[in-house]
Amino acid sequence: IVVKKMKEGPKQGDNSNSQYAMLGLRACADAGVVLPRDVLQLARKSWAETQHPAAGEDKNAVATGGIAAGPPRGWCYSRPDVCAKEHRPYGSMSAGALGALAILHYPLDSDVKLDPVARGGVAWLSANWTVTEHPGPQEFDVSPKEEYYYYLYALERLGMLMGIEKIG
Repeated sequence: IVVKKMKEGPKQGDNSNSQYAMLGLRACADAGVVLPRDVLQLARKSWAETQHPAAGEDKNAVATGGIAAGPPRGWCYSRPDVCAKEHRPYGSMSAGALGALAILHYPLDSDVKLDPVARGGVAWLSANWTVTEHPGPQEFDVSPKEEYYYYLYALERLGMLMGIEKIG
């Protein structure tokens, strides 16, 4: 099955919803749906453009070793230039974005672990590593417990999709 673009989408999206769309794309790819390469590359570009440096962290800092070798950069809901609250990245959004990048690399038949955007995301998670709370701003409209569980779910998903067993 080949997917054909039917209409233009919005100029910007919401990373929270986009990561779930990526799960749907992976299911489509597994079912034999041929995803247009240019669409996958544009989605990857969007994830790269929405990556944020952590507040107070040196944009050029480099974590040491392995997949986390890169400047630590995470994600929130949108691009840094349109992020209404201009806050630092969240653990849940950063883990979710990494899972989305892994999904995009799958049908492109490329290694997500070599992607500098993914390496920066893993570096951010490593620099902010915890499993006892949700790293990032605590200003959501949900309880801290819901934020925390969303984060843990996203961590599990990224570990599986990227094939990494340890972070931090």
